Amino acid sequence: MIIFALLLRLVFICLVSPDIILGSDQYYYNKIAKGILAGEGYHSLNLLAYQPPLFAYFIALIYSLFGSSIYYVLFAQAILGSISCLLIYWIASEISGKDTGLLAALIAAGYLQLIRYSSELLSETLFIFLILTAVLAVLISERRANNFMAVTAGVLFGLAALTREVALFPLLGIILWYYWISRDMVQALKKWSMVFLFAILTILPWTVRNYLVFHSLVPISTSGGINFYIGNNEEATAEYRFVLPSGAIWNKFSPNGRTEIETARLCYRETIKFIRDHPKTFFLQTARRVYQLWGPPFYKVSITGSKSELAFRLIWLAQYLLIFILSFILVPFLFKKEIGAWTMPYLMILLLSAPYFFTLASSRFRLPLIPFMVILASGALIRLYKNHIR
Repeated sequence: MIIFALLLRLVFICLVSPDIILGSDQYYYNKIAKGILAGEGYHSLNLLAYQPPLFAYFIALIYSLFGSSIYYVLFAQAILGSISCLLIYWIASEISGKDTGLLAALIAAGYLQLIRYSSELLSETLFIFLILTAVLAVLISERRANNFMAVTAGVLFGLAALTREVALFPLLGIILWYYWISRDMVQALKKWSMVFLFAILTILPWTVRNYLVFHSLVPISTSGGINFYIGNNEEATAEYRFVLPSGAIWNKFSPNGRTEIETARLCYRETIKFIRDHPKTFFLQTARRVYQLWGPPFYKVSITGSKSELAFRLIWLAQYLLIFILSFILVPFLFKKEIGAWTMPYLMILLLSAPYFFTLASSRFRLPLIPFMVILASGALIRLYKNHIR
């Protein structure tokens, strides 16, 4: 299974030439990584903490070990993506048995968007790997009463947050899972506090670095305010469109990165003012974001492109429709009396989605939800099969 997943990803990497467009996220990740190797430290032109740092350091590590071709990074991502299929197998097996685990791993191995993003110089593949490993560590720590695995889960959640800050939301949601399975808030807090403590300790060195740079508290990055504003202004749509409020100074040199901090704070203030003054518009924009994040990607299918791209998007649409129907409609129906066992994947889906309901949404940000939807969908398919043969 893991060999099958790896081969698919390597074939895709070989068939699709990396397209690093000037000004894209891929371009800046690559540029930051090369700056780190050159001894310049972490920066993107004059921005000193605009993005979480771990993925850029991951690229820099690969470059330092093997050379500065991005193919080395893509091959490393193919390996991580393949291991993620194995992690999906283990998580699904913990929840619902090995038959569900095997089916979930096979579906994930062939899911086109997971394959495609292994060939992109973007943080999703690393992030998914870290989140899945963290969730598996939580499940094992609870099932085996193993404190070391709880500590490991905390470290992994911290690393995931240093890759994409959205990991802080499922970290906070773990306490809900602990309470759900124990029905004892004191016990839930005791278990969760260990995971939370080691996540914070993992993030702390970067927070200290930011304080020394900015002389201001920046836990991970400064992009939150800008993303909040991009998603909530008079011209906002559900998708990304870079815009700043009047008076914002962007990517200009200033002592201690003051303009970077001031712009982030200005964006938060202007966004809150916009929401307060336009509650109906905010509600409608939020509804569009929810659909953009969770709805089937019909809007991505176009007959004007190449036939291979059309085929890719149609298969992707069919795959997403299948797992969406199975995970959100059939699982609650089939497992009405035992839905509690499935709370972990549902919590991960909801909490990994939550920040995008209020900022901006795209199929790329949906990607970390897919492994958990696949686990749910596989459980539904296995139950349907068992019901049929009885």
